[in-house]
Amino acid sequence: MSSEVPKGWRHAKLGEIAALSGGTTPSKSNDAYWTQGVVPWATPSDITSLPLAKTRIAATETHVAELALKECSLKLNPPGTVLMTSRATIGYAAINDVPMATNQGFLAFACFDICDPDFLCHWLNANKTALTAAAGGSTFKELGRGTAKLLPILLPPLDEQRRIADVLGSIGHSLHLADIAVKKFDDLLSALRRELTHHPDLTFDGVGRVSLHDLCRPRQHPTISSQQLTSTGFPAYGANGQIGFYTSYTHAAPVIAITCRGATCGTVNWIPAQSYVTGNAMALDEVRHELINERFLFHYLSAWGVAKSIAGSAQPQITRQSLNGIEIALPPLAEQNSVAAVLDDVLSQLEAASTARTKVEAVRSQVTADLLSGLVRVPA
Repeated sequence: MSSEVPKGWRHAKLGEIAALSGGTTPSKSNDAYWTQGVVPWATPSDITSLPLAKTRIAATETHVAELALKECSLKLNPPGTVLMTSRATIGYAAINDVPMATNQGFLAFACFDICDPDFLCHWLNANKTALTAAAGGSTFKELGRGTAKLLPILLPPLDEQRRIADVLGSIGHSLHLADIAVKKFDDLLSALRRELTHHPDLTFDGVGRVSLHDLCRPRQHPTISSQQLTSTGFPAYGANGQIGFYTSYTHAAPVIAITCRGATCGTVNWIPAQSYVTGNAMALDEVRHELINERFLFHYLSAWGVAKSIAGSAQPQITRQSLNGIEIALPPLAEQNSVAAVLDDVLSQLEAASTARTKVEAVRSQVTADLLSGLVRVPA
């Protein structure tokens, strides 16, 4: 934090701007504390699972009975309290819209008159790294109440806090709308993929069923180590997307690659031209274009998956032989071309929406940093 204080701002400690309290977990062995619970009781997952743009919480997965409030020293936080995760995953904050209790994985901030709750919520979310660094513990990190009270904050006047919160809230709303757009296109693409292609286990007039091996040659190319990757060159792809660059490429043209190892096993990817596909992904080489439109095949596999070919639980994997059991319901080529064109159009809209969302998120990050530091001021 800069030592230069913007005009009208001042240094403060979190304990000077809010009263901090914790939460607790009523005994799980006493059913009376849980049966027919009506009081919202937050755990960290209720906060960390919120969309990035959301800073309000009105519901929790778990509820406790009112008896737990009376007998377990369980604090009921009034609406407008800033609830921040303080264990393991630290610094995720939201404001409760309804009276809410929490478990011990939280610090609750009841703001004094000099601090706006929305401003503090944005500040906490923007300072996760510093909050985590201040935490102690060896088994898992925890930010204690005593430590948190002493942490410094650069505090604008109350009216400017509110203006800052309004600006950040507006950008957050834009990000929320962008999230909605991305989800709508993603849901539309998923639905259309299944609607416009045919289930491999069903029979349809005019639609043949062929093995994936009849349409292409699945192949694993040599795996390259992390030490062999370069900072520039041709993009290299492994089990989790692009892993870096390499000095040569395996494919001059775009290719379908199916992740064949690890947690993402079975993921279907479209790899761009002049890329290196490592042995952690199965490249579908030598596609017989006289039989199948390659983009249709990509959408088809994305819709119906290759779960039948996955073996192993501790270390899932796909082999060339196991892919032989994947059947494709194959309509005439003209129909494939039409279906691929429709699905590609929806996919391009999804990608455009995702790109727009990424830009909004970048703007939000930069504006948050500028406003919370006082580098940029919000006029009255």
